Amino acid sequence: MDHDSTQAQVAALARQIRVELVSRSMLHQDLADAIPVSHSAMSHYMTALRPIPMPTFIRIAEVLGVKPSELLGRAAELPPERAAGTGAALP
Repeated sequence: MDHDSTQAQVAALARQIRVELVSRSMLHQDLADAIPVSHSAMSHYMTALRPIPMPTFIRIAEVLGVKPSELLGRAAELPPERAAGTGAALP
């Protein structure tokens, strides 16, 4: 798997987690507190600046009440993110 593909998957997972948070009226700070990880680390995960470590990803899924495989599957089904300024923003 090449770097661009991996980065696209990391970004899609971060977007799906944001979708899940919005549907639960949660902020990424709420998720950070529940994991627990620093707010800075969670911000990096949510903006795909850093990949989410596996133990943290599993804990995120638990806090959101979904199976890790469901979260990955939903992320894979997201449409590609549009470039800035080209349309409606995704969460």
